[in-house]
Amino acid sequence: MEVKPFVTRFLGDYETAAKADAANGVNKVWECYVAGISPTNETAKLEARIEIGADGRPVITYAPQLSPEEAAKRAYRVLGKRTLGDPDEDWMEVPEGDEANYNFFNVSVEMR
Repeated sequence: MEVKPFVTRFLGDYETAAKADAANGVNKVWECYVAGISPTNETAKLEARIEIGADGRPVITYAPQLSPEEAAKRAYRVLGKRTLGDPDEDWMEVPEGDEANYNFFNVSVEMR
């Protein structure tokens, strides 16, 4: 079994290990667990993907796609904004079917 570098570095101090920087230089180890990405992969990230469907409406998905068992442990939310230039407009949850009313999207994930 391969021992991951942050495990040996913290010698059983799981809280400190969880708060350590992941190899991607963006996330903490605990954030990688929540997002379902590898904390030892330098290129790992949670991505929002936007495509235009056959009906002309935006379709928002995210990557990585986890197994159904792992995905069931998490709550994903699609957030949207109509404009980026308006400092008074907050990111808001996009109701399913209302995506065409937004121009910018973000995806958040948290454990259930």
